[in-house]
Amino acid sequence: MIEQMTHVAVVGKAADKDAILSWLYDARDFHPMPVTEEDAAWKAKFAALPDVTQSMDTELARVNAILAFCQEHRSEKPGFLDAMLPLKVVGTKAELDAAVEEVDIDALHDKTARMRAAMEQSAEAIARLKSRKANVEQFAFLGDDLPAITCMKTMNFIVVAVSGQGGKAFLLDERITGGQILAEELFADQTHAYYGLAAPASDAETLKSLVADHGLHEHPVPAADRGAREELARLDGETKQLEVVLESQRNEANNFADAWVKKAGLAAGHYESEKALAVARTGMVASDHLFTTRGYVKSDKLELFQLRLESKLPSASLIECDAPAGEEPPVSLKWNKWISPAALLVKMYGLPAYKGLDPTPYVASIFFLFVGICLGDAVYGLGLIGLMLWLKAKYRDQAHLQDFFQCFVYCGIATVLIGILTGSWLGDLTSIVPGMGALDAIRTKFMLIDPIKDSQLALYIAIGIGVATQIYGMALRVHRDWRNGDKMGGFSDGLLWIAFLVFAILGGVTGSAFFWFLFVVSCVLLVFTQGRDQKGWFSRLMVGGISLYGIVGAYGASAILGDLISYARLMALCLTGAALGSTFNMLGRLSTDIPAVGIFVAVLVILGGHLMSFFLNLLGGFVHSARLMMLEFFGRFYEAGGVAYKPYGFDSASVDVKRK
Repeated sequence: MIEQMTHVAVVGKAADKDAILSWLYDARDFHPMPVTEEDAAWKAKFAALPDVTQSMDTELARVNAILAFCQEHRSEKPGFLDAMLPLKVVGTKAELDAAVEEVDIDALHDKTARMRAAMEQSAEAIARLKSRKANVEQFAFLGDDLPAITCMKTMNFIVVAVSGQGGKAFLLDERITGGQILAEELFADQTHAYYGLAAPASDAETLKSLVADHGLHEHPVPAADRGAREELARLDGETKQLEVVLESQRNEANNFADAWVKKAGLAAGHYESEKALAVARTGMVASDHLFTTRGYVKSDKLELFQLRLESKLPSASLIECDAPAGEEPPVSLKWNKWISPAALLVKMYGLPAYKGLDPTPYVASIFFLFVGICLGDAVYGLGLIGLMLWLKAKYRDQAHLQDFFQCFVYCGIATVLIGILTGSWLGDLTSIVPGMGALDAIRTKFMLIDPIKDSQLALYIAIGIGVATQIYGMALRVHRDWRNGDKMGGFSDGLLWIAFLVFAILGGVTGSAFFWFLFVVSCVLLVFTQGRDQKGWFSRLMVGGISLYGIVGAYGASAILGDLISYARLMALCLTGAALGSTFNMLGRLSTDIPAVGIFVAVLVILGGHLMSFFLNLLGGFVHSARLMMLEFFGRFYEAGGVAYKPYGFDSASVDVKRK
């Protein structure tokens, strides 16, 4: 349900501004809105509070840089699940206050920058040494002659690499055959042959032109003041020394990160929250004598909120007043713990408008059924329930994830029920494994439909569910419009379309002329009412006729038909899951014929295949069920666009503060 809000103004002495803001922060019941008074006399006396968001941006960026360093270098890296889930840093109010006190942003930011720079310098130096070593190793055949080669003044010497016989065509160049340039093969590997080219210093340009004319790849001879073996030994020694230094620097970074990662995370959450509060304060105003802000308080908490405020701050007053014209109050959804997991879909789509209809309980009634049909196996359902209960226990401190996991627990329960009704217990495994006859008899006893053998009936059931869901959504449209006083809208955009769909189906199924007559009547009424906002009867009838098809207007015959066909995906996914399960079971049964290891291979095939099928069908079931909800169902009645209720106080997307 959407909680009712009351618009209020908080007024107090300018000298008590900080005390009022501190009290509002602790109370966490006041959703601030910017003061938008346009009266010239008012604006001459009152000014907005200073905007400090730019400085908060700077502080937050520096804290996030410290946090990023700690997360990168901490000893204990997050596991697969931790990396996949949006986990928050969890701490108490005391831990948060201590972290903010201890995290010296300037000092820690400078220290992390120095440590990062030092490690990068060491890593770059090691990379340079290894690159030089690789270059020297290519010329190890020169041995002690390496310094002499690189120091020659009267001769130019280069090494080139060629591949294949075609690459050796340069050897026939007259500059080589004529003796102007000397060429000799030095060594070869699996892909290239390496040649040394030498020419007098006076023929340096001739040597360069040979390389360019034949597109030869030159390997520069490394400059060295010692033999190749000694140079390689020196490089190895320096590399090992730098690796020791780098390891020490990394250990220092690990120790630093382990000590500060949680504190930095809490501090980042604090500054994130402070920035949001700073933004909210830019909409508050003060004069030389008065401070005021306006916003919304939940109506059922208003009386207690006023008593607490005026008892704590006698100089402050709470005044109920009208909100600016056209302003929508913030939206806060409230449901018990059994229904609240279904709000996951609502939040994914967008909060309802304040005067709209909260679809949470209606989502709860059908979304879990859709996922259950798509997943469609009793054992898969039990596995999903067990997995989600384990995740709930593992992440019990992550309060924001509990509804997410519970949502899938409900999906698992629905899957078990659908699996029993369709006789899918790891597909048809019980019918092919020896010794499971009793269990297979139970499976068969409770099975009402086999989606593989009765695929046509399964399709009819899926379309029937679509019809019921569409009528359900249209009925909610009627409820929403009538609740908001729009009786005509509820009648023409809800009841008439229900009649259109119901009588079309009844007429088609029974062939009754009476139902077809009622269908025609509903069509005529739709033509006359769908264009009711137009001026002139010609325009109204024209728009009404077009609306009947579905180009404009609330629904349309083409839209309804398309939506109904879309529900066939329920049958398709259920059938796919059953077929996959039976296929893996058959492959497993055939694997038992393999000598010696047949049973082992069969178990791997069946378990591995069903595990893959489980995750594929779970993903497909959630995505397609969510699509049916958000497009085909929500499109019938739901108005999104609500602004979330965010009371003035600590609010961070990355930190959860436990309050005792």
